Order: sequence, then C-alpha cells, then structure tokens
Amino acid sequence: MSTLVNSTRDIVWQKEILESIYDGYYEMDQSANLVMLNSSLCEILRVPECQLIGKAYRRHLTYSQAKSLYRLWSFVWRTGAPRRAHEFQFTSGDGQELTLEASATLVRNSFGAPVGMRGIIRNITDRKRVECALRESERRYRSLFDENSDLVVQLDLKGRIVDVNPMTEEFIGYDRESLLGLPLQVFLSKQDIYHLLRGFVYSRAGVIKELEVLIRHRTGRPIRVRLKVIPIRADDTVTGVFAICRDVTERHATVEAIRKLSIQTKSILESVAEGICGVDLQGRVIFVNPAAERMSGYAAANLHGRDFYETLGCSGNSHIRERGHRNPVQEAMHSGQTRHIVDVQFWRKDGTPFPVEYVVSPIYEEDQVTGAVLVFRDITLRRQSEEMLLRSEKLSVVGQLAAGIAHEIRNPLTTLKGFLQLVAKQPESGPKYADIMSTEIERISRITNELLAVARPQFSEFQSTPVEQIVTRVYDLFHSEALMQGIVMEMHLQDEGAMVLCEADRIHQVLVNLIKNAMDAVTGGGRVYLSTWVDADKVYIRVRDTGIGMDATTLEHVGEPFYTTKSGGTGLGVMVCQRIVQSHGGCIEWDSKVGEGTTVTMNLPLHMLGNHA
Repeated sequence: MSTLVNSTRDIVWQKEILESIYDGYYEMDQSANLVMLNSSLCEILRVPECQLIGKAYRRHLTYSQAKSLYRLWSFVWRTGAPRRAHEFQFTSGDGQELTLEASATLVRNSFGAPVGMRGIIRNITDRKRVECALRESERRYRSLFDENSDLVVQLDLKGRIVDVNPMTEEFIGYDRESLLGLPLQVFLSKQDIYHLLRGFVYSRAGVIKELEVLIRHRTGRPIRVRLKVIPIRADDTVTGVFAICRDVTERHATVEAIRKLSIQTKSILESVAEGICGVDLQGRVIFVNPAAERMSGYAAANLHGRDFYETLGCSGNSHIRERGHRNPVQEAMHSGQTRHIVDVQFWRKDGTPFPVEYVVSPIYEEDQVTGAVLVFRDITLRRQSEEMLLRSEKLSVVGQLAAGIAHEIRNPLTTLKGFLQLVAKQPESGPKYADIMSTEIERISRITNELLAVARPQFSEFQSTPVEQIVTRVYDLFHSEALMQGIVMEMHLQDEGAMVLCEADRIHQVLVNLIKNAMDAVTGGGRVYLSTWVDADKVYIRVRDTGIGMDATTLEHVGEPFYTTKSGGTGLGVMVCQRIVQSHGGCIEWDSKVGEGTTVTMNLPLHMLGNHA
C-alpha cells in the first residue's frame, strides 16, 4: 500500500514540476501521437490542449516543418541517442512565425524496447531575433568604411579627423594620411564652420544633427553636401563623432527641375476636361484630377485608397466579378497593353450612371508594371447627338422602306388589276386566272408579314438558356435534310456550358435562317459548319459554309431591306435576324469571298458558365 501511495505521490510531484517550468514538455507514443504535455507547451504553440492530446504532431505543421521534426525524431529512434537544441520553424495558433528549439529522448518500457519519445520545446524566437540583429549590426559597422558610398569621417571629441573611408579620399582629392589629425572645419567656409561647430556640440550631447554645407575640393571647387553628425557611444558615453556626407549637388538641380515639372503637370491635370485617375497594382486610387472629381461626385480624399473599378465601374458589371474574370483595369496591368473601352457606364457617388469611354494605360518603372492611368470622358452629350442622328436615320429608313414597299407590292397589284379588268370583260375566264391572282395575293401577304416581323415591337421574357441546347436543336433539325442534299454538316461546341439570357425561340429563328441561307449557297458535296465558343464576357455562334460566296458589293448591301440575290426572296430575313440579335444585346457580322464561302458570326452577352450555375 505504501508503494502505491509513494508512486501516486511521485506522479503528482512530477506533474507539478512539469507545470512549473517555462519550457514546453511533451511525450509521444510509437504512432507519433502526443500523449502528454504541460500547459507551457500549449502557451508556446498557442494551441489548446484538446487539439494536441491524442493527435499526430503533423496536424499543426506545414510539410517543411514536419520534415524537420521527422529528421530529429527518426535519428533518435534509429540510434537511441538523445538530441538537443534542434531548431525548427512553427506557425502558432494565432498566426505568429516562431523559431523553436526541441530536444528528444527515447522512452523505453521495462524490457528496454522503445515505446515513445519525450522532450523539451523552448521558444527561442526573441533570442534568434536578438542574435540576428547583433550580427547585422556588426556587419553594418564592419562595412561602414570600406563599402559605404557616402563620405564617412570619424572625429574625436575635439573635432580632429581620426579616420576616413576610401570614398572621402576620392571625393575631396586628399589621401588618408594627409587628412588624419586635421580639423574638419579647414575644408569649410566661415559660415559653414559655425553650423558645423553647432552640430558638433549637439552630437557631443548625444543628439544627431543634419545640415547642408559647402566642402572645398583640393582643386578649390566647392561641392554641396548633406552632412549628418552622429555621436559614437560606448557604454552610454559619447566617445567620438561620425560625420557622414553625401553629394547633393545634382539632387539640388533635380529637385528644382522636378518642382518646375510638378507645377506644369499640375496645371495640365487641372485644365484638361477628361477625368484622369491613377491606380496601383491592386487597382486602388492613388491620384485623381479635378475633372474626375466633378464627373464622379467624389472628392479626391474619398477616392484615395479605394478600388477604382469597385467604386466607379463595377455596379453594372457585377457578372465579371462573380465569374472571377479580370476587369479592364486589371487586364491592362496584367497584359502590359493599353485597353480602349467604349460605351460603358460609370457610377457617380449619388448612384446615378453616366456613359463613358476610357483608356487604361499601364505605368512602367524599370520595365515593371507598377500601376495604371485611366483617362475617361463623359459621352452623355455625344450619345444624345448620336440618338438624334439615329432618329434622323430611322426617318430615312422609313422612307426607304416605303419606297421598297411601293415597289414590291405595286407589281403584284398591277398584275391583279390587269386580271380583274380582264375577268370583268370575260367572266368565263375567271377560273383560268384564279391561281395566278392567288399567287400574287400570297406574295403580297408574305411581304406584309415579313415587314411586320421587322417593325413589330418585341416584348420578350428572357430566360437563362444553355447555348448548346439551342444550337443542338437546330443542328438536329437540319442534319438529315443536309444529308439528303449531299451536304456535310458538322457541329463543334466549345462554349464550356455557357448560358445566355435570351428568348430561345427567337435565337432559334436566327440560326434557322442562317443555316437555310448556308444550305442554299452550297451545292452538292459542300459543307456547313456550326460552332460555338466563349471569349471574355461574350458567347460566339458561327455558321460557315463552303458555298459560292459573295463579292464585296453584295456584302456591303447585306441586311438592307428588299436586297436579295435569291429568286423569290424579299431581303427582309437578314434584317429580322439583325433585329433579334441586337434586341439581345449582341451583334452579327458577315464575311465572304467568292468561291470560298460565307461566314456569319454572332455574339451574345455571357450570363454564366455551366460550372457556375
């Protein structure tokens, strides 16, 4: 009984000792799981005991940190020899980078077989910092004379030169031997001697003093220098003075040139009508001109340090941020190329939008991009002028359409009038000409319906639709017909599951029209290609054929009402396609060469990619 009591007392006594020491104590089993530790270890690591006990040591370490400790413990386990003072890095629970020192000793069972490991972990971060600081201080002082690019002169407390560095010899034209023992003031004017003596008095009192003086070269040439007088201390006692000089002759000239240039630049920035804004590599505003303040409604102080694109340019372009794409400012800095952005919206401080066009140019310093400059212009007045011009053009189009309607309908009406007059004189011939008159009436009806498709306002409900679904549906519709006509039709989808906000039936109508035109242009043995892809914030759909193609003159008239090269056509189908694509915020382009075929490419705004849905 007494043995058990003594054993229990020893365990409690050992536990109290471990809890009283400042160093961390640990024990591990054969599986490298921590089975015992003291509170000091938790404090050092900034990790609670519940996250350490029973857990593998690797859980709180990076790969390199774990590898370092593994080398320590594998050596001890393999050789049985204890190891001490093994340094390793550790990131504490509160994010601090620590330098720790670990020891390790094998724990053996009663048979002498190793069953685990114990050791001490000590935080030596502060000690390492002090050692590093001391080494750095020694290195600086050792290289002060030999490597310093400034003039360094060591003076005693009477102001006599004790030592100089090689740069001093080169700078004032005297060798070291001829300078030793001389007072520094022999190289100064009377006025500068007074300033130097005053600075020397401050230094003897332990205060650093800076002043500008003129030093005479051996040839008599004056050199303007910035002189710093620094006390030399030993055990809190000033034993001498360092006089460190730097040639500021060129700097004075440069400062004056910069001052004049700054005045000129400021005048230019304040006088230009365009908004000018500078940003750093993170897109944060570092300067703005008054025009930018007026247009945005923000004072310069409110913009400094804020993300430019988030503040002025992102309210209407949140989809770019949601998909993780670079905005134009980031893209310009990343690519190192100037970006010209037209017809977008910026947002004022009061939340109202205004149309702008802007140019983003990267700023280079020593071939490295360090930021960007944005020059933007409010195009509200220009857009109003364009709208007035557009209204004028619409009136012109109305006149053109009216002329076309009159021309297209007049011919069948003339035919109908002639036959009606003939039937009135010869009633018995009515059935004979009925089919002809019906055909002319159908032609008038077809022209009228296509005109209505162009002119009728569209009230659409856009829904997010996969581009692949629309394109595949059209491909399946025409694939069999193409085979029967001896036409090879191929489909290549590379849209990454892109979704567009659209009225699917209307986009389907556009593709049907384009593929019909392509098949009409291809003779037996030709090919029609249907492809899709995504670029930036656009989805592209292309229909390409290997048909007869169009010459430059025909290509110029594509989309004009009543212009067609097909017999029986009205020329309104292409116009309808353009109207549908434009109503979806996209555009459509034609490219063609005679004998090579025609390529039609339309793009629509990207809503989201499939893997973001």
